[in-house]
Order: sequence, then structure tokens, then C-alpha cells
Amino acid sequence: MILIADAGGSNTSWRVIRDDNRIEQLKTAGINLVHSRIEDFLSEVKDQLAPFKEADTVHFYVAGLTSVDQHDEVAMNFGYFFTKARIRVESDLLAAARSLCLDERGWAGILGTGANMAYFDGNKIVRSISPLGYILGDEGSGAYLGKKLLVDYCRERMPSEVREKINDRFSLSLQEILEKTYRGDESKQFLASFSKFLFQNIAHPYCYQLVYDGFTDHFRAFLTDTDAEEVVHYTGSVAFYFSNILRQAAKDHGIKIGNVTESPIAGLTLYHQKYS
Repeated sequence: MILIADAGGSNTSWRVIRDDNRIEQLKTAGINLVHSRIEDFLSEVKDQLAPFKEADTVHFYVAGLTSVDQHDEVAMNFGYFFTKARIRVESDLLAAARSLCLDERGWAGILGTGANMAYFDGNKIVRSISPLGYILGDEGSGAYLGKKLLVDYCRERMPSEVREKINDRFSLSLQEILEKTYRGDESKQFLASFSKFLFQNIAHPYCYQLVYDGFTDHFRAFLTDTDAEEVVHYTGSVAFYFSNILRQAAKDHGIKIGNVTESPIAGLTLYHQKYS
């Protein structure tokens, strides 16, 4: 039995590949290692994972994996729970690359709450570009788009009808916006939540242009020296729900877009069915 997990800050998507190739799925709480401890995560999800404790292999892809020490700590804690399993811990960026490219070469990007980008040679990531986080970077992400929207709102640089819709929907004062952005533990998620408003109002030229410009900023930040013949693939909610704008912006900037998926988990399942 093989367990595959794609863990992000909001939730973790799991796939279970049984020995007879039956596939089961479940969702649990999420984790980002920048903000959370693996011990707390396992304590929260252990009851849901109890039926799979006899797994032979666990592939755990997780956001915020930045050091060897983190890798070893996650593997050790999983080993305490899955006592018979081989534990494989990898980054969410490798999850994106494997799910989007399988064994082919290409650029693999994440556009969800945050942003990321790497070049995959068909076996491993050979180049990655630092996203710098939602304060310094993450261009094109949900947090980035939300930040741009709120800046225009607070400085009254948007059409009145869009501003009125924001007032009716959120009723946020300037003080509340600043507190949620700079003092809250969930500031990144707060900013990204406004991407839903943009999607629901994408027919308005202002909203369309803001998203288009956000993707243009993304290309400039991550893909300035990309070979014109290379294909760029994306996974993540922002890439998926705004895929028509993403593809149009890419075409206008001479970038070839390949696969666009909402989540890596289906591609990861296919990858591990083929290569595990």
C-alpha cells in the first residue's frame, strides 16, 4: 500500500494506492513547515490516517520544506507513526513538477495562495527561482492579486462600481485591512481571499486587467530568461480558475503554456503508479 500526500497550508490531499491498484482519497488538515510543527500536524490527523498505518511507502510532499534538518525531522516523526513504511519527504515544488511533467523536461509553476517556479529535467529539479514570499515576491499569486486590489481600494484608484461591490461584500475599514495584513497570523490567506472576488467579477475590465497585469508581473519575475521553445506548466487554484487570462497573457509575452491543473494530487498518483 502506497500513501501519497500533497500538503499545503490550508489542507492536505491524500491518495491511497492499494495493492490491487484500488485508489482511495481523503483530505486532512494542512501544514506549512514555515509556520507549523510536524508533531502538531500528525497529532491532528492521526485518527484519519489510522486505517493506513500498515502502508509500505509514504510519499509526503509539503510546503515550507527548506532544509535537511526539516526533512529529517518530518521523516523521523512519520516513521514513529508508519512503523513499517519507507518514508519519502519532498517539497511541494517537486510535487508540482512530477505531477505536471511526469518524466518530461519543462518548467513547473505553482500559482495558488503563493507562487513558485522550477525547471524539471524529467528526474529532478535542476533550477528553482526563489518566490521571496508574499511580502517581497509571490508575483501572480492569490496573495499578490489581493494585495494589488486592496492597495487600489484603500487609495481609491478603482472604478466606483467595483469599490461599491467591495464595500457591500466585505465592509472593511482601513484600520481592519491594515491589522489583518500586518498583525494577523493569517495575513497571506487574508490577502489571497480577495482573489475569489476578482474571479466573481472578472467580466469587469478593471478586474480582468488587474489579473492580467499580475500574471505579467509573474512572468517578469520568474521567466525572463526562459527559452521560447520551453513549455511552462502550472498547478494551483489561481492558475486553474484564471487559466484563460493566464494563457492569454503568456501568449502575448511569447510563453508557451502546457498543462494547467487545480491540484498536483491526481498527477502525483499517476506518477507513483508508474514509477513506484
